[in-house]
Amino acid sequence: MDKFSDMALFISIVKHQGLAAAGRELGLSPATVTARLQALEDRYGVKLLNRSTRHLSLTDSGALYHQACLGIIENVKETENLLQNGVKEVKGTLKIAAPKDIGKQYIPVINEDA
Repeated sequence: MDKFSDMALFISIVKHQGLAAAGRELGLSPATVTARLQALEDRYGVKLLNRSTRHLSLTDSGALYHQACLGIIENVKETENLLQNGVKEVKGTLKIAAPKDIGKQYIPVINEDA
């Protein structure tokens, strides 16, 4: 599988706190999820999860990988959204740092109460 799919799988495992539940969400058998997780750990040479029959927890490496995966997935979603919808308007607060005399001379004061 590709790295992006592996990231989504790992996020699902952590979200559901179990391999079987992650497999159900993604339409994969528990054996497939286990094999892909093992391949992921083998690829990077680290243990990502501490797991027993009843408990699953992140290792330090797993926590680092999980946070990175969340950021990557979010960036991909934002990029897809921009491509599909385009940027229609600029949003947010604009902060400008300038000496007062330049600000008074060139930047009009906008009354936010109006």
